[in-house]
Amino acid sequence: MSNTISAADFGLLIQDRKAPHVVDVRTPAEFAAVHVESARLCPLDDLDPTKVAAGLNLQADHTIYILCKSGMRAGKAADKFRAKGIANVCVVEGGTDACVAAGLAVSGGGKPGIPLDRQVRIAIGSVVLGAWVLSHWIPLVRFLIPFAGAGLIFSGVTGFCGLAMILAKAPWNSAQVAACKRVG
Repeated sequence: MSNTISAADFGLLIQDRKAPHVVDVRTPAEFAAVHVESARLCPLDDLDPTKVAAGLNLQADHTIYILCKSGMRAGKAADKFRAKGIANVCVVEGGTDACVAAGLAVSGGGKPGIPLDRQVRIAIGSVVLGAWVLSHWIPLVRFLIPFAGAGLIFSGVTGFCGLAMILAKAPWNSAQVAACKRVG
């Protein structure tokens, strides 16, 4: 289990410049749309905690503050850091959404796009609807429906979503990579 901090307390740390190591683990498109000004983009799928720590010139007494959209991916990233022996990690509760709601300084303005969790729901809904329609002519297609349902259950129970990983690498989600450098 990782340490957590509220968005309000995190905002105070940023104001006092006591949180220089902020890592955002969302997709490049999500980051381009809105991000905490001092954040560095390190998408969860490509996250190498050892390289990130080296790139941040991390000292033993420094803490890495991790953000995502709402907190789920940040928790997974914290686990990755801990698995590599980097224990000073702290997840910002509620992620970027909570930071925006708390009035923290954010940057962005990139093309917002559709958030990854909504893309997953659109894809699965399309498969289910398409399978239902096609099953009127091709009866075996109806077996895609329980497969989609089983995938949703598996994702809900384990917290792992293979479809989200695939969609995160889609061209429309990775087109903003050039804009995703350290800010602030």
